[in-house]
Amino acid sequence: MSRRHQMKAGDWVSVVRRMEELVAAGSGEDPFEVVLELVLARLADELLHQGRHFPGFASPGQTWRGVFHLLAEIAERWPGLLGRSTALSRLREQHLHTCASLLGAFSFTGSGALMLDSLLETISVPTARARKGQFFTPRHVVEACVRMTRPRQGEWVLDPCCGSGGFLVQAWHHMVQAGGAPGSALDGLLGFDLDPRAIRVAKVLMLATTGRSARLRLADALLGADTGREVSPQDSQAPASIHEYLDSCNGPPGGRVDVILTNPPFAGELRDRRILDAFQNGRGRKKVERDVLFLEKCVGLLRPGGRIAIVLPHGKLAVARWAPLRRWLLRHLEVRGVVSLPSSTFQPHTGQRTCILLGRRRSSGRQGQGGGRILFQVAARSGKDSRGRPILRETDGQVHEDDPWRAWDHDLEDIVQRWELLEGGKEPPATPRAVVVPRARLDHGLVLAPERYDPRRNLQCDGLPLGGLVELSDRTLAPVDDGRRFTLIDTTHASAGLVRGARRALPGSRMGSSKKLLRVGDVIVSRLRPYLRQVALVDAHLASQVDGVMASTEFVVLRSPDGRSIAFLVPYLLSGPVQEAMAAAQEGGLHPRVPHSFFKGLLVPHSLLERRDTVSRQVEQAVSLLRRELLHLEALARDIAAKL
Repeated sequence: MSRRHQMKAGDWVSVVRRMEELVAAGSGEDPFEVVLELVLARLADELLHQGRHFPGFASPGQTWRGVFHLLAEIAERWPGLLGRSTALSRLREQHLHTCASLLGAFSFTGSGALMLDSLLETISVPTARARKGQFFTPRHVVEACVRMTRPRQGEWVLDPCCGSGGFLVQAWHHMVQAGGAPGSALDGLLGFDLDPRAIRVAKVLMLATTGRSARLRLADALLGADTGREVSPQDSQAPASIHEYLDSCNGPPGGRVDVILTNPPFAGELRDRRILDAFQNGRGRKKVERDVLFLEKCVGLLRPGGRIAIVLPHGKLAVARWAPLRRWLLRHLEVRGVVSLPSSTFQPHTGQRTCILLGRRRSSGRQGQGGGRILFQVAARSGKDSRGRPILRETDGQVHEDDPWRAWDHDLEDIVQRWELLEGGKEPPATPRAVVVPRARLDHGLVLAPERYDPRRNLQCDGLPLGGLVELSDRTLAPVDDGRRFTLIDTTHASAGLVRGARRALPGSRMGSSKKLLRVGDVIVSRLRPYLRQVALVDAHLASQVDGVMASTEFVVLRSPDGRSIAFLVPYLLSGPVQEAMAAAQEGGLHPRVPHSFFKGLLVPHSLLERRDTVSRQVEQAVSLLRRELLHLEALARDIAAKL
């Protein structure tokens, strides 16, 4: 039996969870609609009646009449916030009274709007949003983006996939705090999203924050003007192209905006030929990931000189197959900065690694890749633990739990400060996690991942590149059913110099996928999780009584080009400086890897090369001794088991 959810004093999320339980148990209605309608009634009470009604309803009947009077005022004053039918009308009076009483202690206007900020994350079905690749952007990340783009009153600010509206709300706060008029600042904000629920929540959040409705519309930003689907009265939930609205709303000149702040959905691929052919990065392809098209759309919606802060998957900025996308991007956008965020940033929803890309739209006729500099920064602290729980810090002797920018333990303030120095024409102080790189010196493939330029990945020593000393073997073997048997090594089997626990005498047909073919004397090192020290020498025992030794393709295989032992590389790769360099070199999204290029360029000091044969013999002897003792221990275990 599931446990009843326990509410916590002052905890909005726990109240929502309790209301969801009550709704599910008493009516079967959609909890999202019930909670949102009650929030709207509470907002109407605060905005129009100074909060006189909540929580003063004396009876279920009075609650029923009062709530529906407030909803009628909402429908008249702010059309579009309520659904086609009212979910609350299908609740019993006592049930509605119980749910409404839970909101009595909360205020949702002004600073209390911060509680509404988690509404979409709390009520929306997590699995459904995960399939769409839409995740609640942490508000300290949102604030960092706004601080680095600095929207000003009089500018047009757009989020083409606005979700719950966090970027636009924070942009409004920024402009008002800078002395802008609240109404004028709101008039310049534009938000679109495909998700009808997201748009409704964004409207509610903006209403709670500003007391006014905003220009937030249900629309598909990826639809062009020639592929748009007009919203008809019979199908008000159908997404339209944003271009029809931009052309008809007395909006930005030419449909181009000054600032774009966004976190586009990552998951899913588009296959619609009409849409793909409208994008330079979609033409001729059978399918394209959505974030690629959103990036191109955002650049196209910026006026020349317009500014952008966009959250992108780490892989788009690092992986070789996306080099053409980066080439296109650098032709059209003057990339000014990239911030790599920790993998825990979007927990508890996903461990996907992301980056904030910052830039300005190039002027027409001035496309190119040369000139200028890019500030690459790596955030060390996300403000969350691995389970997505906030890590709070003390500020001024107090804990500000309602303000993630001040309350959570992150280092985005330092990142913003260095960015402001660069934008002000000054040189940011050099740190291991921040480096300014001229565009002309971008790594091969125009890599824009900050980790590629982390100075900690470059050993400062007098030596030779590893790629000039050994071969990096890529020879693989597909599963075969020819009677041969192999020792199969996974990354978990290699540790601190020795392979242990490998699956031996495995038929080739059971390999599952292609594997790397090894030789005795090879040194293997895992590209994944370098902190696990997955480095080992392939010793003769692994090849005995089998037809070969195979390893996961996640291993980098180092091979002697002339038969001379390279065992000396095992302690070198396990040494502290190399391990630190490998940790700094990781690139990618959900499962960061050390790129092959890192190993090719890794310097091996001359002092080690001068005694490589001596060290190699010592390593081989140590591995042989370890193997013999390990086999002896396994034999003892089998002997004891046989006598039990």
